This record gives sequence, C-alpha cells and structure tokens, in this order.
Amino acid sequence: MAKPLLVLKVEQGPKCGTRVECSCGSVKTIGRARSNTLQISKDFGISQKHICFQWRDEADHAGWMAMDMGSSNGTIINRKQVTAHIWSELRDGDLIKIGAETSIRVEIAAFDGQQSDTKVKGKAKGRNVRATTRRRGVPSTGGEDGADDELQKLPDKVPTDTGCSEADNDSIIAVSERDDRLVSISKKCKNDKTTVATSAEDIDLNITVEQWFLHMMEEGPKYLFRMAEETIQGILSESKQFDDYLMSVDSHDIQI
Repeated sequence: MAKPLLVLKVEQGPKCGTRVECSCGSVKTIGRARSNTLQISKDFGISQKHICFQWRDEADHAGWMAMDMGSSNGTIINRKQVTAHIWSELRDGDLIKIGAETSIRVEIAAFDGQQSDTKVKGKAKGRNVRATTRRRGVPSTGGEDGADDELQKLPDKVPTDTGCSEADNDSIIAVSERDDRLVSISKKCKNDKTTVATSAEDIDLNITVEQWFLHMMEEGPKYLFRMAEETIQGILSESKQFDDYLMSVDSHDIQI
C-alpha cells in the first residue's frame, strides 16, 4: 500500500505561498541554513536547523512526524509547544508555527505515483526546485537554490544632468557690508537645463546645486575666517579702550 504524501504549505512569513511536497524515505528539514530542504533566512526567529519531517514506523503508530531539532525559540503545533528532540505525530490540517512570522499548514494526501521525492514550489515565478536524495555523482541541491542569499540587482546609476558642461569664469562673490551675508551674484551655465533656485533674497540668478556646494566649500571657510578676524579685532579694540579708561582713573578709585 502506498504511503500518503506530505505537503507543507507556508501560509505566513517570508516564504508565504511556498509548498514543499515530500514522500517517505528521507528526512526533510526547515531552517535558516542553506543545507535545509526549505531555507527561510529572513525570519530571524528560526534557527539554523529548526524542524525536520520524516515518515516513521513506530511500534504504536506509523505515519508522518515532526521533530524540533533543539531550536532557540521552539516549535508550536496546534497552539501547543512541543518538546525538542521528540517526534510528534502529524495529522492533516495541523498548523505549525516556527520563528516570529512563519506558519506552516500540514496536508497529508494520497500518493499518486507521479510526484517527485521532494518538490519545493516557490511563490515567485512558479519556480520548482528539486531536492532529491543524494546519489553517487549527483551533488545535493541544498535547499531552495539559495534564493534568499541572492542579492537583488540594483539598477544602473542614472546619470544626472547638472545643467551645464562648463561653468563660466565670470562668477563674482561679494560680501554685503550691512548684514555680512555671503551672496553669490552670478553663476551661469552654457547649457542651463536643471537649476535650483536659492532662497536668499539677494541672489538674482539661479545656480545649480553642484555650483552652490562648490561655492560653499571654497568660500565658506574664507567667510568664516573673515568673520573671526573681525570679531577678534573688535575684542582687541574694546580691550584697548578699557585699558585706556583704567589708566585715566586714579588708582585709589579702583576697588578690587
């Protein structure tokens, strides 16, 4: 008599929609490591080797069973915490919860003789990955083709139009005597396409962001240096005036 087929359907979690079909004769595992039949690396509550499934012919029962392989966060079957390293009987419709997000529905169907030993059906693009038992000369697939470890290809860098090829050399930097603000009077481009208007009221012409940063990198330190020099000169001037005042006052009028 053919033994029933075990189907594990991921209902919640990073691998939602994935189906794992396996027949008896081998042990199937789920965990974060690539060597598992089903790798779930994006659920950080799942251990490297979390849970395994196997058809077992026990003295008191024969059927599909699951075992927690000493995971850090444990395994829950039908809202009941199972004991690690002890086989638990599975029935059709059982709900297994592992990690922080993953829920797996158990389906036990009749074996039709046409299913492969193990078939993992991914959600994206209907990808089928066969993980057959290791034979001589045939390496193990080691899970789901390492799908979680594949880096998503980033789009090529989109060139940005700075709005000019060469900046004219007629830029003038002036410092207002009234409010000591750095003002860029003009900076034009030959091909003015993409410009950003500045918010300063004293700037009449628009400049690009790149030009603005170049101005700030070159003229900013100079402006701060001039401001510091003016402040120091003011302090020295006030100090000199205070010294002159002390010299003009008689020594007996000074109280310390």
